[in-house]
Formats: sequence, structure tokens, C-alpha cells
Amino acid sequence: MTGYMQKLKDDKKKLILTVAHQEFVNNGVRKTSIKQIATSSGVAVGNIYHYFHNKNEIYCAVMQPTIKALYKFIERYNGKKGLNIEFYSAEEYQQQMVDILLNFVHKHKNELRLLLFHSTGTSLENFRETLIAKQAEYGETYLEGMKKKYPHIINGISPLFLHFLCSMWVSMLSVLCMQESLFDEKAISFLKEFIMYGTAGWKRLMQI
Repeated sequence: MTGYMQKLKDDKKKLILTVAHQEFVNNGVRKTSIKQIATSSGVAVGNIYHYFHNKNEIYCAVMQPTIKALYKFIERYNGKKGLNIEFYSAEEYQQQMVDILLNFVHKHKNELRLLLFHSTGTSLENFRETLIAKQAEYGETYLEGMKKKYPHIINGISPLFLHFLCSMWVSMLSVLCMQESLFDEKAISFLKEFIMYGTAGWKRLMQI
């Protein structure tokens, strides 16, 4: 019986989050109220407060899977998988990154829009800076890994410039997630140019 009751609670919580997600995407965070979530989900306002203290808590819970996926994505391509000097000269590797990025943003486009443009007034309102800092952290690890694997490269990039480069990366995400279609020529050309520009710069910085 206890297991059954727990499943009912879990199902109701999942329903609240699913409906809240759709309300946030359709109406924005600021214009979405707990009352609106209650009406759309069929869960009484009082019951929602059994699961979440406020709208901010609901919003953070809704965004958490995308935040985890984004950090995992950054970690993966700044970790051992990304330690490949051929990326800076082989077009096939660069094209793979174009495809990977487009598909990732396509999957999380609505959530990225909310996180990067509509989090004002929530505890995630500084997420853009948090993401830049996280990217810079992984960037330092990446440079250390590249130096260990390829001792001849230069990895003495100033922390301030690394932070600037990471802010460019986040700006690239922002541009992509605001595109109506990620698979038209405009978006694809933009990303190809970004990667081409970035790889040329990194080649010069690391003296590859």
C-alpha cells in the first residue's frame, strides 16, 4: 500500500512538472502562476504546495534535466573525447561537431530559451554567467589535458581571455536556440563559420 501511495505522489509530481514545463514554454516564467499550473493540471493549488514551496522551485525542477544535460555535454567534449589535435585541421571532425551541436540545441531549444532569456526573477537568473564559469572550468581542464597529450602545444591562455571565449560559446548557443529552424542554411552556415573561426583561433593560440 505504501508503494502504491508513493507511486501516486510521484505521478502527481511528474504531472505538475510536465504541465508547468508547457506553461513556461508557452507563456514565459513571469506570466505563469501556480494557479495557472493548477488549472491546467487539474491539481488543486493546495496540493501543489505539498510538493513545491513556490513557483521558483517548480521552475528550477523543470529546468534541472536540461542543466544536467548541458553540463554533461560540456564535460564530454572538453574531456578525453575532445582531446584530439586532428579536430583543428580535419573538416570531418568539425562537421561532426556541427551536427552534434545542432541536434543538442534542437532537443533542448525551448528550455535553453527559458534559461538564457527568461530566468529573470528566479534563482536561475544568473545562469548565463554560471554556464560561462562552468565552461571556463572545463576549458582549463581541456587545455591541461591537451598539453599532457601533446607536450609541444602552448596552453598558457590567460584566464580572462578564456572567460571571454567561453562567453562567446554561450552567445553562440543563444543565437542558435532563437532560430526558428536549426536545420536551414542560415543556422548551419552560422555554426560552421563559428567553428571555423574558433578552430583557427585555437590553432594560433596553441601554436599547433
